[in-house]
Amino acid sequence: MNAKTTSKSKPERRRPPRRTVALIACILAALGSAAVFSLVAFTNAEERTTVLVARQALAAGHIVTDGDLDEQEVAAADVADLEAIDADHASSVVGKVVAVPVTEGALLTEQLLGEAALPEPGRVTATVLLADGRWPTALEAGLPVTVMGVNAAGAAWQTGAVALDIAVPEGSGGALVSLSLTAADAPALAGADPASLMVVISTPTVPAEGN
Repeated sequence: MNAKTTSKSKPERRRPPRRTVALIACILAALGSAAVFSLVAFTNAEERTTVLVARQALAAGHIVTDGDLDEQEVAAADVADLEAIDADHASSVVGKVVAVPVTEGALLTEQLLGEAALPEPGRVTATVLLADGRWPTALEAGLPVTVMGVNAAGAAWQTGAVALDIAVPEGSGGALVSLSLTAADAPALAGADPASLMVVISTPTVPAEGN
């Protein structure tokens, strides 16, 4: 008898139904979208930082306290351009003096703040707002000046002082000038008509030598 050889055919591989393939594709797309969304959210969170703002309006000459500070989130890329102060540095701001008037919610910058300093015995520190043309553009901190004005009765008044700081607010015109003057002259300065005030650079008086 001749042996008959039979060849076994390979079993056919079943293809998954089209509906299953579509379902798997949808799941993969959803997972991919979730991953992209998480990455964008993480990136956005990394690109924002918290800075200091004024909780309320602050007058020039005010000494900053914890209660004056609030926090606000801004884009991290804008911090350098705005020259804003990071919220982590709040302790370094407390105790500083506000150089120019600050509105509620305004970003705090180093340019708006100065170091607190007590005046010498017998002297006081005052800040006056001078209109353009009533202060010399060459004025610098440390220069001796003469402050002139008119009181409510119309009497002219003047006294010597020393310029401590000059700040020129953007867009508002004029200048905020901090002055050191004697305590005896402070009431006259306070009683002068603000619009009449003028500051000029003066020459220090040199004592005459005795013969």
